[in-house]
Amino acid sequence: MDNPKGEKVPSKERKGETGFRQFVVDLTESFTLPNAIEIATILDFPPAHIDRTERDTPDGHVFSRLLQEKGVISQRDISPLIDALTKAGLHGIADDLQESFTRNVLGNGLSPVNIPKFQSK
Repeated sequence: MDNPKGEKVPSKERKGETGFRQFVVDLTESFTLPNAIEIATILDFPPAHIDRTERDTPDGHVFSRLLQEKGVISQRDISPLIDALTKAGLHGIADDLQESFTRNVLGNGLSPVNIPKFQSK
């Protein structure tokens, strides 16, 4: 879509994709290795995925990719991750990621499929 000056205007979907990438950056910065392994265990990741998480680079890209591949996080729903964080007692991380998702993804025009529980613990 063009604006009156002939410049390309990003669609809501494109803005949402960019916002989701920022959310994933925030996610990878939020986890320590022990936290990531605990969440992978709560989410019943198979041993091979937990092993990949343990061998992950310090930036956490393997863990975030696994969360996406397993459908734990998507552009429209992070509730499985928030539920796992709550089970693990990681309320601060849950709150921070909910805020990031709201700001970066929902704030860019995408609507959630399932609205995560946005209450502080």
